Amino acid sequence: MHQKKRFLKLTRAAECFGPDGKTTTGYIGEELITNWFSLSYVFHFYDAKNNEVGSSKKFGNSCLNDHELLDNQGNIDFDIDKLFTIFSDSYVLTVKDNKSTIPLEHAVLLVCIEDAIGDAQKE
Repeated sequence: MHQKKRFLKLTRAAECFGPDGKTTTGYIGEELITNWFSLSYVFHFYDAKNNEVGSSKKFGNSCLNDHELLDNQGNIDFDIDKLFTIFSDSYVLTVKDNKSTIPLEHAVLLVCIEDAIGDAQKE
């Protein structure tokens, strides 16, 4: 993964690569903050040609939250639940649509991004 700044309507975007480490498979981008009272982030998913294939909707920004990844028609493709644990962060990623336009690898990467953001906020 590699970060790019100022990509379309996003604050920044992560460029995702295939197993060879060279082929771009798409992008995950953080939406520009327009609501300063929001307690969560919105991410958008793009294919390698910069076409949006989905977005995220997150409820809450705490030790317990629910995060849904939606296709362009608003259907839930993935559901991410952060579990309450004392010593570590644990997540459950549920596939709701096996034919999602959002690659599973990008959903997993989003969990990593969210976890890194959460850790940075704690410091």
